[in-house]
Amino acid sequence: PNVEWIITNPPFRLGAAFILQALKLARRGVAVLVRTSFVEGAERYDTLFRPAPETFVLPFVERVAMWKGVLLDPDVKVWDAARGTMKFPTSATSYAWLVWRNDAGGRLETDTRFVRIPPWRRELTRPGDYPPVPDHLRPPEGALL
Repeated sequence: PNVEWIITNPPFRLGAAFILQALKLARRGVAVLVRTSFVEGAERYDTLFRPAPETFVLPFVERVAMWKGVLLDPDVKVWDAARGTMKFPTSATSYAWLVWRNDAGGRLETDTRFVRIPPWRRELTRPGDYPPVPDHLRPPEGALL
């Protein structure tokens, strides 16, 4: 396809393959949202980061509330089935954007820059930015709240 950018949240195990394919297709660049631990690992280094180093590593300073692949509003309580209570979603997992950018000549920029994404959520969030709470995170009917 004739695309300028590919932006995705690839499956963790297949992330390197997704990125390598995206780098072949995107004219301007590739951006992926991944767990920060994605940057670790000798095999991933050999197959992805050594031959195609990312242009930017952009970790979030604030934690991004994602449970089982669902982005959640951290200000809206969800059902914790294990405890049988409602709670605000939190995450012990850290996330970052990794960005590969091509220069004007179509060559991959290879000087990696590390830039933290500062606290932003309260300032930039607008109504409707988060998807509705999925059914599996809503309290069961008749639950005592």
